[in-house]
Amino acid sequence: MKTVSVVMCTYNGAKYLREQLDSILNQTYPIYELIVQDDCSTDETVDIVKEYFLKYDFIKIHQNTQQKGITQNFISAIHLAKGEYIAISDQDDIWDLEKIEKQIKCIDNNLLCFSLSSPFTNENIPLNIDRRVPNYGLERLIFYPVIPGHAMLFKKELVNLLPEEKNWSYDAQLAIAANIYGGKLSVCKEFMTKHRRHIKAASYVKPDNNRRTINNIISYMWTSIIQYRNNYPNMQRYMNAVHQYMEKYPIRPDNLKTALQLSKLLGTNSFFAQVKASLLCIKLRNKIFYASEKSTCIAIIRAALWPILCCKYYKK
Repeated sequence: MKTVSVVMCTYNGAKYLREQLDSILNQTYPIYELIVQDDCSTDETVDIVKEYFLKYDFIKIHQNTQQKGITQNFISAIHLAKGEYIAISDQDDIWDLEKIEKQIKCIDNNLLCFSLSSPFTNENIPLNIDRRVPNYGLERLIFYPVIPGHAMLFKKELVNLLPEEKNWSYDAQLAIAANIYGGKLSVCKEFMTKHRRHIKAASYVKPDNNRRTINNIISYMWTSIIQYRNNYPNMQRYMNAVHQYMEKYPIRPDNLKTALQLSKLLGTNSFFAQVKASLLCIKLRNKIFYASEKSTCIAIIRAALWPILCCKYYKK
């Protein structure tokens, strides 16, 4: 039987932690080890984990002496895992009890697989429930980590292929590395994670109003222009780092060639480079969006403006 390590990083998550721990411990597939790495919590998080630690000998607790932040906490924690496969867990979600069992079957010989997740909340906050399967090709992944860490199961060998880059989100690093070195990702088209949304969650963002009214379009464009002015240097640095990492891979399949071309253009501070990037985005319009755009006309316009629109992803 293949061994699975579950890696959970915590920070002041006492309120919801027990529910997630229970959903992990009650998986139909046996868990080889559960690694919990805490990032200097000031609430009862560590005390709760210690309660479970006394009951289950495969739980391992690590406490940071200094705060690492989300990405570095996860990256350092997954390096501690000893299982053949690694699953990432947030501290406040709830897993389907068959999540690991189904993902082990789904991953096949690929480096990484992911399942779908559905947001839920106990608070009076807006949610955007998107039931589409995201575009997870490399041309999309270089822009944004559409595959959240909590949805992933991956082979341990992937850990040694990650870029030495502290400023990428950990899930972007995993997805891009798996795509480059594995050539293919597996997707389990089932909702296996209840992804809790609450105001204090590190990843919570109030969903946009996606209705295509004139006022919304004008507001969206104006906001995008402001974000482009403010965030373009961040995007440029990010694209250059992504390009340097991808360039190290000796084999150049078509998706890597286009991703390299696109990242190089977007990392170049030149008007003509941005024009070329827009033209390339039009050509790649079915690969760079979260999901396919039904209207060809709207897709072309969005793609042409994509170097501006995507800058919202690079806010520091």
